[in-house]
Amino acid sequence: MSSRVTSRASAPPRYPASKGFTLLEVLIALTLLGLIFSLLWGVFRFTTSAWESAGHRMARSNQISAVQDLLRSEVSQARMLLIGSGRSEPNRTFKGLRRELEFAAPLPAHMGAGGYYLFSLHATEIRGRQGLALAWQIYRPDMFARGRDQHREEAVLLDDVGGIAFAYYGQSQEDEQPVWTDDWGDRRNLPKLVRIRVNFAAGERRYWPELDIELKSEGGP
Repeated sequence: MSSRVTSRASAPPRYPASKGFTLLEVLIALTLLGLIFSLLWGVFRFTTSAWESAGHRMARSNQISAVQDLLRSEVSQARMLLIGSGRSEPNRTFKGLRRELEFAAPLPAHMGAGGYYLFSLHATEIRGRQGLALAWQIYRPDMFARGRDQHREEAVLLDDVGGIAFAYYGQSQEDEQPVWTDDWGDRRNLPKLVRIRVNFAAGERRYWPELDIELKSEGGP
């Protein structure tokens, strides 16, 4: 009995169908990727801005500390010296007003200049805004009061301040009780304390700590 062999055409091998991405899926993926990059960039910018802001605040805070150290050093050494031409009643070098303080003291040691200098601590205008400035010039006993601003140097200690005020604690007569006043003009003696207040505009994060400076000398000519 002969066996019948059935020949079949060889069929191509079957592979699992590969599933591709549709155009809609690609667009959705690209949109999500763009959102992720946008969020990451926003976080990066926020972090960088926060670091810069913190560094800026720290620098300005250190500036206030340095200014207070300078004022404490100079004002505490104030002396009551005389200025006169020999033809009129001499003027005294210490003059304390509500918005300005004038005094005589030596320059800081690091500036390498000896002798006394006349200082003026006052408000100044910088590009339409108020600042705290310190001016100085060498003291001479024969200088005229009206010529005290000649050859004067000036430096801005703080910019963009809201207000500046001075107050003085002491007694005008020996038998009086010491009191605070905002006018220490024509007096023969120095105050015991000088208070310097600086405030900043609303929204400013800078802070001026209370600054009361004790004068090392209270006497005067």
